[in-house]
Amino acid sequence: MKNLESQLKTVWEANGMLAKQCAMIELIDQSHAKKDTKVKAYLSLKKCNTMAAIDKFAVNYMMSGEGMKV
Repeated sequence: MKNLESQLKTVWEANGMLAKQCAMIELIDQSHAKKDTKVKAYLSLKKCNTMAAIDKFAVNYMMSGEGMKV
């Protein structure tokens, strides 16, 4: 299992919408999720229209990857 905490921190610390999106893409890429799950995550990321929404999505994505259903 990969530890995604450093990628999560990068998402949180990113300044600006584009930087957060890029950091989130990196988090998804680094995760051990199945290809289908990653595709769904990329699509969900497109629907995030605020920086706070991306931060929340990042936490939920990481936690669900650790077996916590969110």
